[in-house]
Amino acid sequence: MDSVVSQTYSDMEVVIIDGLSTDRTMDIAARYAASFPYISYVSEKDKGIYDAMNKGIKLAKGEWVYFMGSDDTFYSKDVVEAALSGDLSSDDVIYGDVFSNLLGGVYDGEFTVGKLFNKNICHQAIFFRKSIFRRTGLFDTRFKAHADWLHNLKWFADRRIRKRYVNKIIANFSEGGISSVHKDVFFEHVMNWKRANHYKKEASRINRLRMAKAILKEALVKNYTRQFFKVIAGIPAFIFLND
Repeated sequence: MDSVVSQTYSDMEVVIIDGLSTDRTMDIAARYAASFPYISYVSEKDKGIYDAMNKGIKLAKGEWVYFMGSDDTFYSKDVVEAALSGDLSSDDVIYGDVFSNLLGGVYDGEFTVGKLFNKNICHQAIFFRKSIFRRTGLFDTRFKAHADWLHNLKWFADRRIRKRYVNKIIANFSEGGISSVHKDVFFEHVMNWKRANHYKKEASRINRLRMAKAILKEALVKNYTRQFFKVIAGIPAFIFLND
């Protein structure tokens, strides 16, 4: 919070989303809200980090949104002003870098779709125009980790969404985030499916069949009906196209 309230960019609001924590979080939030009128907070039961982020999107009144974890900090006092300065009329998403000891220092430059299949853009590096969520949808709360990665693939691959990389370190990324330590098998199957769809010619038909079987099995186990039928509908093109 100190890194937020010290920003030189002043035209902002801060919404703290708390999931009924039992530590001193709400005492700290109330203290900052009393000192800074642009800070507000909500404390209620939620379904995890992405549910909290979705609540923040709905509550935000501004044109741009940014997500910061409780253990992350802005890299410098003028980073928001630098990222959002100038003419933004041609931008829907602005992203830069983060600094993280876990990720080897500065992470990780400009992305392509191919690069995004192998590593994620940290959400602490991204400023979103709020209106893009009407096109992409909110974060998928079925995924306890990596829902932001799937969301990044949506907007990055959408040619209608205008994105721009800025060569600036936006935030210090904490090493203890849920995406850093949580393994999500269903996410891995979905990512393999999306990667194989993108690179159809590079996967044999038998490997595509194996991927389809794996994601369908996991969708049934987790009762993800919509995902199951979405995969079923895409199987003919996925298996036979380009052979």
